This record gives sequence, C-alpha cells and structure tokens, in this order.
Amino acid sequence: MLMESGRPEAYRFIPQIEDVRVMVECACGCARIYFVSDPSADIMILASRIFDRPDGGSTHCYVFSVGEFLGGLDAFHYNKIGELEEYPEEAILRKLHLSECQ
Repeated sequence: MLMESGRPEAYRFIPQIEDVRVMVECACGCARIYFVSDPSADIMILASRIFDRPDGGSTHCYVFSVGEFLGGLDAFHYNKIGELEEYPEEAILRKLHLSECQ
C-alpha cells in the first residue's frame, strides 16, 4: 500500500482512508483531487511512488495531507526523455496497476 511505504507521519492518516470522498478537483485541469473541501492549508507529501511504463516513460503519484486530514492525491507522467506529458491511455495505466498488485 502506498501509505504504508511513505513517511512515518503517513501512518496516522491511514484510518481516514475508509472515509475519504473526492470533494474538489483541481481548477487547472490536472489530475489532483482533494478529499477536503478547503485545500488552502499546508500540504505535506505523505507517500509517493514512481512507476516505469512499458513505453519508456514514468508515472509519478503521491498522497498528501492538508492540515490534519488526508488531503488528496496527484499523478503526473513523463515521457521517455523526461518531458511532462498528457496522461497515457487508460489501458497503459490499467496494466501498470495490475502489475503492481501481483
């Protein structure tokens, strides 16, 4: 689990996972979603992972807190030469997810 491999501070947020609901999507159109209605408090990254993709790029994701609450998650992608890019096709993400679960 992503949270269990994160910072020591992440453990105290694990009990909140069962109750999270997406409250706000980032206004810029990125993939960040917030589990709190007011994301203006300080953000602390609790855990992060980098997944290598079959096309040579990488997918980065992280979970963060907002104040004392599990705040949300974000994901972004780099192509094989390190440039930030649009999200890959859903099929690529599904393959990555399944390979991580095995």
